[in-house]
Amino acid sequence: MSPAGIRPSTVPTSTTEATAQDTSNAPGNLFFGFLAAVAALILGTYAAIKFKTHRNQNQKEEKKGSRCLNIKKLLEKKLEELTDLRGQIENAAKEKVREGIREGVSGTRTGNLLAKIESAEKEYARLKKLLEDCIAKFGGSRRVLIVGPSLSGKTTLVRHLRSTTSLPVEEMDELLVAANNGTYPKDVAYRKDVLRPKIVKEVLEKENIVFFTNTDYFTKEDLNTARAKGFKIAQLTLPPETMHKRNAERMEKESYEDQSEWFGDMLSYQEQTKHLADRVVSADQPLEKIVEELGFDPEKLRNRKPADR
Repeated sequence: MSPAGIRPSTVPTSTTEATAQDTSNAPGNLFFGFLAAVAALILGTYAAIKFKTHRNQNQKEEKKGSRCLNIKKLLEKKLEELTDLRGQIENAAKEKVREGIREGVSGTRTGNLLAKIESAEKEYARLKKLLEDCIAKFGGSRRVLIVGPSLSGKTTLVRHLRSTTSLPVEEMDELLVAANNGTYPKDVAYRKDVLRPKIVKEVLEKENIVFFTNTDYFTKEDLNTARAKGFKIAQLTLPPETMHKRNAERMEKESYEDQSEWFGDMLSYQEQTKHLADRVVSADQPLEKIVEELGFDPEKLRNRKPADR
């Protein structure tokens, strides 16, 4: 029995107190969690809208730039068209004036002068085309490789160019002799497997050279390397019947060895490498015609003094 005036304790235990406190704070926690979720949603939505807006803006700018570039190209094209039309008008006017002069001064000194001018213009156009063709084929450099079978006149061409020009002309047989202590290497394996690769490598490293060679010395890979290095390749061709005729004449008059057994290989090589040649020139024609078709102007060569060697 409890003492008088004292009631039993109503203070909750610690566990009961914690439970009461969590229960009293629950509504606040839910509220703040809700606010955080709403804020995150708003920020995410804003970032997505911002990114999309920026991307659309970049696409618009790129589209504008592309449109301007197209307009620029159209403008350039129109300018070319306009320039061409102006040229046509000027040419038409000049021709009309020239016709009137020709009719009025025919047979006079002025008429003869006009005829000379027209003749000079035609010659200028011919020379200009020849020069442009030469530059297109052989460029400004002199890295030229001329491949031809035996009896195609390579030695004659070498002598002609050396006596009339200052071109840096070299020839395979001469280099073979120089590499073999002054005598031509008769051993085919030694000539092809040992000396040939060294000479080909040296030739392809030269910056300025007009090089004449027989068939088979430059492989397809060598020819492709030459093209990659800026060489222009010309191929001299000769019909089989002409090769046999020249071979017989050489054997009779100059005591040369019979070359006919190699003709088949030479012609096969020419056919297999023709697609790598910038020019294919018939060697069965006059010397100066061959020189011209190789890209060397005969008139210019005749007037050009050979350099000291």
